[in-house]
Amino acid sequence: MFRQILAIIAISLMLPTSVFAKNGPWYEVEVYLFEHQTQTNEQWPQTVTPINTSKAVDLITPMISTDITGISHNLTGCSANEWATDADRCNAMLHESQSTHPSQVPTTIAAEHTAHAQLNGKAVLLANSQSEFNDIIAKISRQPGVHSLLHMTWQQPMLPSRSAKPMRIYAGDDFSKQYDQHGYLLTDDQQAQDTTGMSLEIPSFSSLSQFAADTNNQPIWQLDGTIKIYLAHYLYVETNLDLRLPGEKTVLVSDDAHNMDAATQQVKQTPFLYSIPFKQNRRLRSGEIHYFDHPEMGMILQIRKMDQPQ
Repeated sequence: MFRQILAIIAISLMLPTSVFAKNGPWYEVEVYLFEHQTQTNEQWPQTVTPINTSKAVDLITPMISTDITGISHNLTGCSANEWATDADRCNAMLHESQSTHPSQVPTTIAAEHTAHAQLNGKAVLLANSQSEFNDIIAKISRQPGVHSLLHMTWQQPMLPSRSAKPMRIYAGDDFSKQYDQHGYLLTDDQQAQDTTGMSLEIPSFSSLSQFAADTNNQPIWQLDGTIKIYLAHYLYVETNLDLRLPGEKTVLVSDDAHNMDAATQQVKQTPFLYSIPFKQNRRLRSGEIHYFDHPEMGMILQIRKMDQPQ
């Protein structure tokens, strides 16, 4: 299957590409992530360490979440005078900002209309009509064992590593109804507490997640992490992603909770949500289509030079 994917990419490189003016450090980035649904003999970490995404640029959440803060506060907010006279109450309302999200992230994340970056230093999500991977995705997704996770395109300024901000990437299903953040199966009582159906109430956006005391209300996405692209004479990309994969974990248990003597311990298989790392650091060339391989997933990435935003 890997040879077929590489052949698809090789053919795509022969196709004419857009010509971009060389008048500014702005680039278009297009990424397609997919899962290999095949059996492997790889051994994955037995513990889960969540990736810190609090400082990443998040272009996905505004597209799939609905802010219900106004509803939760009876459609009232704080005026400038109230902020000046009762800041504690206004801060409390801000920290309780709520949004709903679907139980599954759409495979394609795109703006509704054609978009273009402006000279304000901020990344901007593009429409699907501005992407160039549609033919590649159609061919790869037809390969046996391939399950599409995410396709998105954006424009961003290319900065040095110390100044560049990573892009928040998440996709797939939300496992928070079945597992906790550490990968263990929720008890029946914990699962019964969630009666929201297809959507959950969560603290709104990653910048506010630091105010949430209960992280169990946070979604646990099938794919989550960051992609950081920066300029250091050459273009570089750093992927820091985790793929969550349900499985079983071997644990030692004892009939007597107060006696963990080896003679009383037994081996038990328990459901466990593994966190499989996808961490790579690679130097890239502008305009080339790059394939990042992994036993459980793959990524197609292209960084295209573009005109300086107006």
